[in-house]
Amino acid sequence: MVEGGGLENRRRSRVRGFESLPLRQPVLLGLCIGLVLGSAGGALGDPPVPAHAWVEPRLARALEDPVAADAELRRQDEKHLHPLHGGELRVVLEPPKGQGASELPLERIRALGAHVEASSRHFLRITGAPAVLRQVAALEGVRGVRFPLEPVPAQGTGSIVSEAVNLVGAGALQTGGLTGAGVKVAVIDGGFMHLAEAQGIGEIPASAIGVDFTTMSLGVESGTAHGTAVTEEVADVAPGAQLYLLAFTDEVGLENAVDYVHQNGISIVNFSINFFATSYADDTGPINDIINDSHDNHGVFWAVAGGNWAYRHWRGPWVDTDNDRFLEFAAGNERLQVVPELSDVCWTLNWNQYPDSYQGALTDLDLFVYSKSNTVVASSQDRQTAGTFPAEQACYTRDPTQEPYTIAVRRFSGPTAGLDLTLVSSGAAVDGSLGVADHSVLDPSDAHGAFTVAAVDQAQWNVAMPPGPFIENFSSRGPTWDGRIKPDISAPDRTQTYYYGTSIGTSFSSPVVAGAAALLKQQQPSISANQLRAALVAHARDVGDPGLDELFGWGELVLQPLVLPLDSDGDSIPDASDPCPFAANNVCDCGDVDGTPPVTTTDELAVRIQLSNPTTLSPLMVHPELCNVYGPAGPFPIGCNIVDWVVLRRARNGLQPGIQQVCAPALPP
Repeated sequence: MVEGGGLENRRRSRVRGFESLPLRQPVLLGLCIGLVLGSAGGALGDPPVPAHAWVEPRLARALEDPVAADAELRRQDEKHLHPLHGGELRVVLEPPKGQGASELPLERIRALGAHVEASSRHFLRITGAPAVLRQVAALEGVRGVRFPLEPVPAQGTGSIVSEAVNLVGAGALQTGGLTGAGVKVAVIDGGFMHLAEAQGIGEIPASAIGVDFTTMSLGVESGTAHGTAVTEEVADVAPGAQLYLLAFTDEVGLENAVDYVHQNGISIVNFSINFFATSYADDTGPINDIINDSHDNHGVFWAVAGGNWAYRHWRGPWVDTDNDRFLEFAAGNERLQVVPELSDVCWTLNWNQYPDSYQGALTDLDLFVYSKSNTVVASSQDRQTAGTFPAEQACYTRDPTQEPYTIAVRRFSGPTAGLDLTLVSSGAAVDGSLGVADHSVLDPSDAHGAFTVAAVDQAQWNVAMPPGPFIENFSSRGPTWDGRIKPDISAPDRTQTYYYGTSIGTSFSSPVVAGAAALLKQQQPSISANQLRAALVAHARDVGDPGLDELFGWGELVLQPLVLPLDSDGDSIPDASDPCPFAANNVCDCGDVDGTPPVTTTDELAVRIQLSNPTTLSPLMVHPELCNVYGPAGPFPIGCNIVDWVVLRRARNGLQPGIQQVCAPALPP
């Protein structure tokens, strides 16, 4: 049994005159980046829940307790994010779901004494004294109040050229005249320190345009050099592209940066950033919404780093066989041993009770970190209340004399049926065999609008099959919580950049894909985001399990010139006249191949039969032109998706493994 201690006082305000508020937990951004954001209350004796906004737990403590408020002010100072008005905390407001920031009660917010710093389409950033922010949280028309989300690097043309250029085939296209000329590519990142230096020696084109969307207008060359190294990779693969370097520090800046992309006709974006706990990796949540809207409604191609969380991750169901309210990570084991990699470490816990997809009774969980002397060195015991994100985050500074550290999760209240939990860190690993690499793709790598990139060590890139190359041990794996396969493709890392030297992580694989997309767009300027996806996987070298898999996606990127006119689904019908063209999510609304509407399992059976013998047209295929991307019309079996456009295209190109069943084991290989 594990003891957390102090629980009896956790929900009581400690300072006279500070009202208690319902809470939500922040999200610790990751670069590839990670972030942290909490569920329903009302237990007898709890403080009253305000009728309007939820408030992030850490912020609620600062609004209740002057000591906690002082600590948050010091945190702002350490990041050089001093508000213009001394003694004020910086927060982000969310409007009710479906509304924009312009519909927030701005006049009333200002009348209370808050100061508006910046806004985007869906977020408003303000500063105010704790007493003012408590009143703001009580305003009608304010859905949520929390601290801004914070990016944190996850890393690790000119004289230094990335090895990826020749490994993926970009060098050959450059020799043939494809350099990305005339194509606009944005790198959205947490900062571009040493940018001028890199431009001065020719590692990044002097024509690159920097735009500042950071808090307090800190400048493009602030925060981190991560974006500079990422940009080097894009510039090496697509040296002729017009680059836009957009720096941001929170979700307000991110949304404004994305709007800038739309307003300036930028068609390709690299995003080597992840967020922790903004959703349960199921294509929902505020960050995924931004990326999906950009892809779906504005046609932007998003190359997104898959994440570096595979061995820094645990996931599993709630198990408590001895009923002591502590999670068992394995049979009889209530402590998860972890290995710090950085001096300052945060662990984020979240679970599958997000308000957009879960309507049942809420579970309240607490997170504890113990030293080897069984002392609690960090804990997070926030109250989960209705409308908030179910998450906790505990941070500590590493002391080698107190290692090993262990983690415990305690259920304070609420149901456990169907409860699934995730733990992840950007600064520590799970020790030994208890780590769970599966399902470690996080926001926005799980977004359907993201073309998600895994990492393969460039030294392993050309290892022959079998056994083929190994995926990097940190490279995040799928599937997503809602069952989709991610990542989409793999690209090299451990390549050379000026500032970082050997650049390790999916952060540096993703920009290789963004640059590759720019080369293809130069060849065919009208190519769409969906067509780029199809072209980039069309010639992928299938490594790992045959077909689309949860480590490598479709395989290693192999870049070849486009064959025009474009036929993205490989059905011999040009995209311009195809009645059922390729769709981003492996879904096609048209699929009545047997000619007897509506679409039924008979159509699915026809597709399966055709896949089993693609050289002979099945009599069931009355309309074969409708056979490319196809989703199941019924339980055949449940959850099966036939991604036949890839299967048929690979067979036509003579690529192994030939006709590969995606989810029909009875079909021949």
